Amino acid sequence: MADEACSRRHLLQSNKISSSGLGMISDTRNGMAIKRNRRFDLLHSEYQLPVEWKSSQFLRRGPRYYSLKYDEKKGIYRKRDDSGWSKWGRWDCPVTCGGGIAERVRFCRVSGHCDGPRIERRKCAENPCPEGAPPFMIDEAKRQISYSTTSFRVQKGEKIQMDCEGNMARDIKIYFRKAKGIWYHNEEIFYPEKERVGLLDNYKLYFAKALSKDNGVWYCETKLDPKASIYTAVYTIAVESDVPDIEVKVGKSFSMPCNNVPLSKFFSLKLVTEWYHNASLYEKFENSKPKDVQELAIKASTFEDSGIWMCKVKEQDEKSGRIIREWATNVVRVNVLESGGNFLEEYSLAISVIALVLVFVLGIGIYYCIRSRRKRAKKKVKMLDVEKGSADKKSHDRRKGKPAEGHQKGAPKKIARKELEKQAKKLPKRDVEARKRTAKQKAKKEKKPQTPKRR
Repeated sequence: MADEACSRRHLLQSNKISSSGLGMISDTRNGMAIKRNRRFDLLHSEYQLPVEWKSSQFLRRGPRYYSLKYDEKKGIYRKRDDSGWSKWGRWDCPVTCGGGIAERVRFCRVSGHCDGPRIERRKCAENPCPEGAPPFMIDEAKRQISYSTTSFRVQKGEKIQMDCEGNMARDIKIYFRKAKGIWYHNEEIFYPEKERVGLLDNYKLYFAKALSKDNGVWYCETKLDPKASIYTAVYTIAVESDVPDIEVKVGKSFSMPCNNVPLSKFFSLKLVTEWYHNASLYEKFENSKPKDVQELAIKASTFEDSGIWMCKVKEQDEKSGRIIREWATNVVRVNVLESGGNFLEEYSLAISVIALVLVFVLGIGIYYCIRSRRKRAKKKVKMLDVEKGSADKKSHDRRKGKPAEGHQKGAPKKIARKELEKQAKKLPKRDVEARKRTAKQKAKKEKKPQTPKRR
């Protein structure tokens, strides 16, 4: 016991440890000091008897001894962690309000030899979230729209992908986990088409094949909660088709939309609308608001109006006149035809109208034919019912012994014949044959015409 108490006293009092230049100092007590990186690590044995540490022996942690680490700040020795785990990392909470689960992680320095969990979890940020969008998210959304707006000009059939949340995806997930995105096309809610347009993760809009009807302004509204929403993305699409979008006869009028109005909802600077025909500036509306120049109208078309028409919207700094950014909002391919050049189309239209009229008349004829047949069938059924009723009445009269109407002349003969047959059954066969002969002879005599007697 005295040796054990002495050993404990030796461990706690660091001033008794020699600090010579040797790498290892032996002692008759149960403690041993080793100099590593200019600090002393104290080895302690669990044996009750005094032991001597040998400098030539390589020591490892085990059930009978462990190492102590000297804490320079507090001036004491602490038990060294020889479990193989690193220190625990900081607690990481994914949300700042509304409740979440925080995690901290540690790593095993000896693979496959560490006991215990690698991750610890606890509740965090249980305070309720404020209503409405946070001011910093509103500012971030404005900056994202201002600097990340993209204008797509593609050919028909190309692929397009547009991101709704952009760089704000992480903040939206942290603060509003139930947020949803809604896409708008020229100020109308867009519902994806199953075969051509789909939604990917984080409400990314993907076009497998771009078409002319996709031209215009696209923007995404992120619904943070039922009472708060922010606009997080704005795009424009201009798809150039390989077939005419508008065909018009020479001298006729036509109009083309610019799809520029939604841009004034997001950009407060001066917006200039320009129309280009075959890459040349056709008309510029510099002092007009987008809602006043929504479309370009051509009153009397000429052959020169055929080609590619494009509408561009430019944001201009009023002070310096510098163009900050521009968007292509619509592309239209126009084909102007001769006055009689559309004869085949009109002829085919007339033929289709005539065919429709003939089909209509034929349908009416078939309807009345079927109707008349049904009426005839009903009449036949009624006549059969009447005949059946009369036949039933005749059979009923026969059963009662009454002569049927229309057959009163031949009725007595039939009755007499039946009576003869009844009597014949009672008489022998010879008498029956004799009576039949006499009956036949009488019938022949009645049928022979009587010749007039000569005077």
